[in-house]
Amino acid sequence: MEGMAFWMFVNRYKLAKPFVIAICAISLTVDAIYQVSMHQFQLLAFISDSLFYIFTIIYFLFSNRVSYTLVNDLTMYRPNMREGEVTTFKSGWPFYRNLIMYFIVFSVLGHWMEMAMCQLIIMGLVEGSYDPSNTMLWRDWLFPFPMEGAAVVLIALVLYPLYQNMHKRFSNRWIPLAIRFLANALTCSLIEFSMGCIVNADHQYWDYSDHFMNIMGQVCLQNTIACGGLGHHMVCVSHD
Repeated sequence: MEGMAFWMFVNRYKLAKPFVIAICAISLTVDAIYQVSMHQFQLLAFISDSLFYIFTIIYFLFSNRVSYTLVNDLTMYRPNMREGEVTTFKSGWPFYRNLIMYFIVFSVLGHWMEMAMCQLIIMGLVEGSYDPSNTMLWRDWLFPFPMEGAAVVLIALVLYPLYQNMHKRFSNRWIPLAIRFLANALTCSLIEFSMGCIVNADHQYWDYSDHFMNIMGQVCLQNTIACGGLGHHMVCVSHD
């Protein structure tokens, strides 16, 4: 996140201002929720430990220097394009830069998705189990989960062009949507299975052995359906 903010500063993007404010606000909120849940919250100590974030939020909210410095929109234009026309780069550095940004952002969002899934398991709404001692999952909220980031990059490179091609071929809009869902589900499950065989052979990180229609405990039908839905949503958010 800090690297993304630095990149926005270098390019003088207006989005850097709300982005930094959001990072600080999220950090303060998460820390406060954690301390309250652990019955360790003390207002003065919390304010003292959070002065850096508080000062940063105030500075970015009211500083004229920030407003005068960050002047560029986060929209890429090609030379001689009409006003308001937006283009999507399919080659060169802007294209690879976007893929890098996809990987970074969705690796962190994938971490949050795993945390949300654990909460659903705790509430009994989803079948499964989790390890509350997994400090990598609960301690560092910005720790990237590269498997999710790699899945989104693959969706951008392969599955979105496939969906566009199917959309042109079929007049019925539901057929491309069904193909997109199935392709996303199978691709994400293949990534999870491949990573599982490499880093989770002993089921140290996840184990779906007790789940319906699982394969070697690495993937299961429940997660395959979830991956199809999430992948479908990622395509809509990132591209459509």
